[in-house]
Amino acid sequence: MKRKGLWIALAAVAVLSLGAWWKWDKMRLWYIARSDGGLVGANLWHAKLPGVDLKGANLTKATLTGADLRDVQLGAAKLFEANLVAANLEGANLTEAHLERANLTEANLEGANLTEAHLRGVHLKSAHLKSAHLKSADLREANLRGADLTGADLRGAHLRGADLKGADLTGADLTRVGGFQVDLRDANLRDANLTRAYLRSADLEGADLKYANLGNADLGYADIENANLRGADLTGAILPMANLQDADLRGATGVNLEGTIGTPRFMPGDTLDE
Repeated sequence: MKRKGLWIALAAVAVLSLGAWWKWDKMRLWYIARSDGGLVGANLWHAKLPGVDLKGANLTKATLTGADLRDVQLGAAKLFEANLVAANLEGANLTEAHLERANLTEANLEGANLTEAHLRGVHLKSAHLKSAHLKSADLREANLRGADLTGADLRGAHLRGADLKGADLTGADLTRVGGFQVDLRDANLRDANLTRAYLRSADLEGADLKYANLGNADLGYADIENANLRGADLTGAILPMANLQDADLRGATGVNLEGTIGTPRFMPGDTLDE
């Protein structure tokens, strides 16, 4: 019994020591992150850092592959060209963070706050951004192929030249996005809000825009060939030279085809079969 009690006591000491070490290690990380060199090029592969405060940290070119960064505070942090492949950033705060050319392929950013984040040229292929906050984020030339942006807030985001082919934007809010030449081929935009979106010269071939709100959106010179626009609201939409070849417009409202090119497969007045 005495030996058993000794082992229990030693185990308790070990647990307490590990807890103290972890608390100290997080504090050390906090101070290092704010030093002149910061964590530039640091190897934090598969690190367990949930909830850590790294606001303003310099993690340029750091390796955070597979890291657990749930609820981490990275507001205004520098993550230029950082490797965050398959990292878990669920609920993380990345407001105004710099992630230019960072690699977040297959990363989990569900519910993350990326408001006004700098994401030009970022790799977010197949990333999970469900319900993420991307208001006014800079996503120019970003790779978002196959990304899950269901219910995401992209109001006022800059998407010029971004690749969103096959992305899921069901129910997303893209009000007033700047999407000149954005690639939305085969994207799912069902029930999405694209009010006043600037999508001039955008590629929407094969996109699913069923019940989407495109009120006052600028779709001039856009390729909307073979797109599903059933039940969509196009009131006030600008469509000069837009290609609507084989598009499905059944049940769509506010459609003005003047100046468009191509022949839709179905017109607004055609029978809408659910």
